[in-house]
Amino acid sequence: MDACGINTGRDERADFIQNKYHQKVYLSREILNKVCLDEKEILTTLMTAARSDDLDTLCELKCQGVKFEMTEQETGYTALHYAAQGNRMLCVEFILQNASADIQEMMGLDGKTAQDLAEENKRMYHFSSCTFFT
Repeated sequence: MDACGINTGRDERADFIQNKYHQKVYLSREILNKVCLDEKEILTTLMTAARSDDLDTLCELKCQGVKFEMTEQETGYTALHYAAQGNRMLCVEFILQNASADIQEMMGLDGKTAQDLAEENKRMYHFSSCTFFT
């Protein structure tokens, strides 16, 4: 460890392996130290990331403990709804892998699931295996 408390050499590699494979943390120290947002800002950031295919932000939110099952008050949609609707395959897969299985069944205020929105837009996600079909 250097004077700043940062691991170097073998310690750094061991920490990386520990974080990646045991704690499932893949992000840099810089990302993990970001300031926490309030609930409204978190929801806005989450939905925007899903709409815009911003996987880095989704990873940051996951590391901060954000639940992907959060819904927008106006629509009742989750991030999965927006990712599926916008053909954001990587975001769909990431959300499915990091949310509870219930997210697949969650309906917006219009009664539609994320699967319904994908099908309406001529896109077919097979959510159970996290694969994308067109």
